[in-house]
Amino acid sequence: MRNIDAMLQVSVSANKELYEDIKRRDKDMCQAMKELMKEEIAEEIENEKLIDIKKMMKNLKLSAKEAMKALEIPAADQRRYSAMLKAK
Repeated sequence: MRNIDAMLQVSVSANKELYEDIKRRDKDMCQAMKELMKEEIAEEIENEKLIDIKKMMKNLKLSAKEAMKALEIPAADQRRYSAMLKAK
């Protein structure tokens, strides 16, 4: 699986213009890729939010709850992020 990921990364890097062209021209293909990658995209977004929370806690000396409020993270998601912060 790692080899496939590495190959895809190399392909995208080497053919950036081609992928951008496909993205512009073929909205169905783009939507299909989004659907295929939606779990990975959601995980990446979640990780980025977690990083942002940690940065705000460290740099602005905010509590986790204050940082999540400042980032406008919905109350329904705050428990999950709190648990993730405690786990790491």
